[in-house]
Amino acid sequence: MTKGTIQIVSTTPQEPGSWAPQEGRYTRELRDTLVALGELPSTDSFDKVRAEASRILSSCLPPGSTAERRTGLVVGCVQSGKTMSITTVTALARDNNYRLVVVLAGTAKNLVQQTQERLEEHLGTEHWLVLPNPTAKDMNDLAARIKEWRNPRIRPEQHHGVLCVVMKHQKHIVNLAALLRGVDLASTNALIFDDEADQAGLNTKPGSGASAIYSAIGALRGALPRHTFLQYTATPQAPLLITLLDSLSPDFADTIEPGDGYVGGRDFFVERPALVQDIVDDEDEDEEGPPESLNEGLRLFFLGAAATRLLSQRDPGWAKERHRSMLVHPSRLVTPHRDYATIIEAIKRDWTNLLSRSEGDDEREELLQDFRKSHAALLVTFPQLPPLDELIEQLTLEISRAKITIVNKDGSDVPWNRHNTHILVGGQKLDRGYTVKGLTVTHMARDPGAGNYDTIQQRARFFGYKRKYLGLCRVILQPDVHEAFQQYVTHEEVLRDALRRHRGRSLKTWNRAFHLEPGYRLTRPNVHVEDYFRPSRGDWFKQQGPHFGKASVIADNNAALESFVSRIGAKPDEAWGRVGHHRGATTVANIQALLDELVPCGDADFSSILVAQFALSFVASTWDKQDARVYLMAWDKAAPRKRTPREETNFIELHQGPSPSGSEMAYPGDAEVRDEDRVTLQIHRIQVTPRDAPEGISGPLVLAFALRLPSHYTSDGFVFQPKRLPL
Repeated sequence: MTKGTIQIVSTTPQEPGSWAPQEGRYTRELRDTLVALGELPSTDSFDKVRAEASRILSSCLPPGSTAERRTGLVVGCVQSGKTMSITTVTALARDNNYRLVVVLAGTAKNLVQQTQERLEEHLGTEHWLVLPNPTAKDMNDLAARIKEWRNPRIRPEQHHGVLCVVMKHQKHIVNLAALLRGVDLASTNALIFDDEADQAGLNTKPGSGASAIYSAIGALRGALPRHTFLQYTATPQAPLLITLLDSLSPDFADTIEPGDGYVGGRDFFVERPALVQDIVDDEDEDEEGPPESLNEGLRLFFLGAAATRLLSQRDPGWAKERHRSMLVHPSRLVTPHRDYATIIEAIKRDWTNLLSRSEGDDEREELLQDFRKSHAALLVTFPQLPPLDELIEQLTLEISRAKITIVNKDGSDVPWNRHNTHILVGGQKLDRGYTVKGLTVTHMARDPGAGNYDTIQQRARFFGYKRKYLGLCRVILQPDVHEAFQQYVTHEEVLRDALRRHRGRSLKTWNRAFHLEPGYRLTRPNVHVEDYFRPSRGDWFKQQGPHFGKASVIADNNAALESFVSRIGAKPDEAWGRVGHHRGATTVANIQALLDELVPCGDADFSSILVAQFALSFVASTWDKQDARVYLMAWDKAAPRKRTPREETNFIELHQGPSPSGSEMAYPGDAEVRDEDRVTLQIHRIQVTPRDAPEGISGPLVLAFALRLPSHYTSDGFVFQPKRLPL
């Protein structure tokens, strides 16, 4: 890699979670505001949000630190309230002498405005100087606040914090960097939040240069002598895959959990599959009129909206359910948005006219028959749905009053305050960060595109806090997009669990291993120069280079494996003892701890151990049998097996093949020595003889392992990125 390709900085030695933030006035005022606004049901419900914020802030630079910078990654879930976490960390930071906060609030004006309004509403403006997209014209205000901070006659509780809300665009970020360079911030603790951190800010030219926004972020960080850069996202694949030497590679990571009432991928794609429907072959280009899947989506949506209005009149618990929305996502291109909006407007007009006709009208009755079928389907998942006869009047009003808004670069803002029932038609502008109020029905006709997991997941605007009315929700998708969302459930759960278990340790030491189904990618390839690898198809994860290390490393690894063997009580195996001289034991011994103890002997060995560790941790979290079958291969033979490394790679092949057919004691080969229903661990004792060794001279004796998952699993679901900091 050429010099200048990435911004390389030294990381601070501070370990995550090394200080304890203290709650004060600003955090308590935020708590009371969130409850008063109805964002949280009670002050007690704030405890979890505050605890997460305290844990995140404790990994940032502490007040008075002499260190220069840290980078952290905070992983939430789509539509789970990451902005509330940002707000709470900000208030807690203010309580702990952080005075300057920068929020990089997305790449679209609507997202920046949405974030700014929430921050101002929740934090209040009486304690903050809020600067949206600041420039040189804001110098006097900024300089005045800094002067106040250093005035001993002004009590700290009278100080204003400075909150800069900035669009993630190079012009705005460079303007802010220039402004900050014009003042003395040497003793100022600062926080930078990068909301949707996997989007736009990473270097998209890691092999040849630096992209514009990435360079601008580097300039911003250079203008703040002491700061922590917090990356917030629900899809952290890209930040995790960039080179460890990049300034945006996180030093630590944490996860934030959704609150009560949240529904996500598991709810839709595992536990409540009836909420998801495929767009089947009803999109016949020769047929006249709109596709039937769109008609069905609209019927379900209008029925749910009408039911919400009736329930809000009858039940005080539904009184706050004002908005009901449908999202129609046909394409990333603009022209189909206009086409779909026109189609939906025509449907609205036709249905309103038909429902307004007299009872007994044939066309009206035909339409009502379609609504009866949709009503029956909705009743299955939402039993409190009022009868259709009670809904017809309100149904007609909802269809007539529904506001259609095109949400793209050419569209307009959604008039939330003027309408209660909305149909939003759009593409990429609705993919990420944008909150659709009261969303119940999503019709997504677009395909999975390049198959990037993070991009597909960000389209899930239908996740969120809607358990109360989950039965009214429907997601209508192309079958391949449906499949991608189903597979992402496992990917996300495995990834979040791995990050939780690594919490409190440097992320530089975290093994980049992921669950990824064939045919998909983790993220766009232009942000990482180090590719990730998928193990070749097969059942076994085997060491190939256990003999590559120094003699002391080989001795330590041998000792770790021998210690493990001494604890499991293996005996001559009934099935394999005579033919293969193997010993066996079924054990609950901690194989993961054993693998953690092994020191990789070179990159090949590092990759083998890493993939086995990941595969084992995945099985442990999803498989009901927690014991494993261990085989000590050829353990009862007088001498260890011998292996000569391959000439081209110097790797060894652990597994012995089958014996020749027709032999007296046929042996099917080491690969067949396994338990179909359990994790299988083989431990091999190998004498490695170099190819060029003189006759009679043996190489090192090494112990090595091969790991196989239960037959339910295959290696197709695993990818990994061998990644280590240089020594």
